Amino acid sequence: MNLLYIFQCQFAPASYFCKKNTLATAKKIVWAFLKMFVFWMLFFAIQRIVFLCYEYNLLQGVSIISVLSVFWHALRLDISAAMWLMVIPFLIWGLQSVWPRRFFDLAIKIYTGLAIFVFSAITVGEMGVFEEWRIKLHYKALLYLANPSEVVNTAGTGSFILLSGILIALSVLSYFLWWKFFFVRTAKVQRKLIFTAVYTFVIPVLMLVGMRGGTQQIPVNESSCYFSRKDILNLTAINSGWNLMHSVLENRFAMGENPFAIYTQEASGKQVKEILATSCDSTTLVLSSTRPNIVMFILEGWSADLVASLGGDAGITPFTDSLAQDGVLFTQFYNSGMRSQQGISAIISGYPSFPYSTLTQHPEKYRKLPSFVKKIDSLGYETAFTFGGSLDYGNIRSYLNANAFDFIKEQKDINSSIPSGKLGIHDEYMMPVFMGDIDQLNPPFFSALFTVSTHTPYDQEMPEVFTNYQYEGPYVNAAHYSDACLKDFFAKARTKPWYDNTLFIFISDHSHVSYKNTDYFDPEYNRIVCLWYGNVIKPEYRGFRVDKHGSQADFARTMLTQMQVNNTAFKWGKDLLNPCSPDYAYFSYEVGFGWVRPWGVYSADYRVDHPFVLRCDSTTGHQKPMLEIEGKSYLQVLYDDFLGL
Repeated sequence: MNLLYIFQCQFAPASYFCKKNTLATAKKIVWAFLKMFVFWMLFFAIQRIVFLCYEYNLLQGVSIISVLSVFWHALRLDISAAMWLMVIPFLIWGLQSVWPRRFFDLAIKIYTGLAIFVFSAITVGEMGVFEEWRIKLHYKALLYLANPSEVVNTAGTGSFILLSGILIALSVLSYFLWWKFFFVRTAKVQRKLIFTAVYTFVIPVLMLVGMRGGTQQIPVNESSCYFSRKDILNLTAINSGWNLMHSVLENRFAMGENPFAIYTQEASGKQVKEILATSCDSTTLVLSSTRPNIVMFILEGWSADLVASLGGDAGITPFTDSLAQDGVLFTQFYNSGMRSQQGISAIISGYPSFPYSTLTQHPEKYRKLPSFVKKIDSLGYETAFTFGGSLDYGNIRSYLNANAFDFIKEQKDINSSIPSGKLGIHDEYMMPVFMGDIDQLNPPFFSALFTVSTHTPYDQEMPEVFTNYQYEGPYVNAAHYSDACLKDFFAKARTKPWYDNTLFIFISDHSHVSYKNTDYFDPEYNRIVCLWYGNVIKPEYRGFRVDKHGSQADFARTMLTQMQVNNTAFKWGKDLLNPCSPDYAYFSYEVGFGWVRPWGVYSADYRVDHPFVLRCDSTTGHQKPMLEIEGKSYLQVLYDDFLGL
């Protein structure tokens, strides 16, 4: 009988007997999968309702429509969280389809119960700290659990009892809801290898799409939940469990310990204090106005190699190069990191980037840092940020929201009929949009455009002007295209009433491998564009070159000095126009850093247990040890500072 059953079910799939069993198998397991997915989506909604009820006092003046919008904007991250939670059940049901056993049902019950409790505990934990922290739980919360008595003692008795009751009620009632209405017993499903094969290859594809929040190029992250000026609504929309796990993964290399610690804190701190010391309080005031309008072009991936005035080949960006002849050009300017979000955060927060992680992934930290945008907002500036792509990338949207821009515009906010590529709207079509946005601002204003077209895949329609480059020919042509778009922008800008009192700033978000094919750890690879231009520059400083080494982290302090505004909060930056400020540049890459002095260069990789030196050059050999000590000390103290935020 068993042999006949095996023959019928495994080798005669067309028989009515096998079709019936296959259908039963598929129906039971697929139904169990779908019902569990629906349960998790419902559970996340219930968590939000409980959270909003507990924090109702923070919803003063918020409309019911805005509150309901939270649930809509939460969907993508909730789907991602649900799919991650269903990985274990998926594997269990896959095994059960070929080896049906009762203990698999028990395993599903235990796993679901634990997951409900953990996610409930995360939500209740956030309720306990939100009024004081005003942020989501992050990886540090796990560090606090190492001393649970301190956590208990910190909370008031009444609050502790109330939150404990909410945790128990939320966990028990949610589990009962799942067990009563969503649990499907699958222990008695019929064994069917054909269904197992389909299940194994089809369902994971759907799960993967769900995990990354769709088929778009950039996987979903916290920024997809940001939609309101009321931060309580944005933070409530973020899935708490997903957020905490993402925070843990982002900090898996550190988890509260400094992976770059080489020297004692006293020794490294003393060294960095000497590096940052400025011997005089002076500067070169190059602007004729202390309250100019500021229009910033954040140039996607522009290496210094693209501009002839910075040592690049002539003709690649002729318009930008022509502006350099009448502007203030920073010739030794470096990216802080190798990602767009690192460059943007360094510009706005004046905070250097570091290996392994990025500042924009840490709301609990960047909210404590100074903000160039908030600073000038207090001076009466209107502020705007425009991007032709998606600000989901690198969690940039949430970072910009936290920095309180008055207006933030991205591709989804722009007319969909405008031509675009895979990454967003091409520069030639974004320039008119940007111009229109500037026209709507009240002076003084700060308006930034983050360009798109010099990022792969370079799918804009553009002439192939350069065909003789062995390396990065499309990149060079894309830069020539973007330069022409800038030229068109300025032809119109010069007719505007706001033009004469406007400072135009061109600054790269990061560098890019260029036609020179320089190594990523080489300073020349990391040298980028920083140019100030406009009628607001004093005539005697048009064509001025600043040769002091610096980076994006120095922008805020330098600019605020020109505006004659206190800038001491930006302690990691320096005034590049102060002749007494220190002459150095620091840059980071994925697993290492570079340190540049007028007299030498040091680069090290932390991919292994100890720093691996990639480059150490100096004009005099005896200075090599000092380069190493300075660079390592700087990164160590920077990361200690980051951990302490």
